[in-house]
Amino acid sequence: MINKKKIIKYLATGGISFVVEYGSFMILVYPIAVDAWIGQIASYCLTIIVNFLLLRNWAFSQDKDGRLSGHITKYASLIVFNLLITTILIYLLTSANVPAFIAKLVVIILTTIWNYILYDRVVFRESVR
Repeated sequence: MINKKKIIKYLATGGISFVVEYGSFMILVYPIAVDAWIGQIASYCLTIIVNFLLLRNWAFSQDKDGRLSGHITKYASLIVFNLLITTILIYLLTSANVPAFIAKLVVIILTTIWNYILYDRVVFRESVR
């Protein structure tokens, strides 16, 4: 069953995370002039804590049950996977002359889709009682 309220909270959390991640990426890549792949790593890492706290305590809050360590472990595994894949994608897209700001948007759209599924079904899965 689709939980519309959870999806709306997830998307709102994503919006906040987007502003943090994309904003810091743009500042690092354009005014500061770091390579796009370095900007990807830095902006992604900056967003991790804000995103986890919002997801766990608000978007998927109905299943906290004191399992912070389990949530952190699963979240961290997904973060490592996402960082690896998104950095490779940013590198490949910018190497193919896709502007960094477009490459970053493409990567964010892709991760938004697969992350919702994994957050809902694995990371913050409701306990079966």
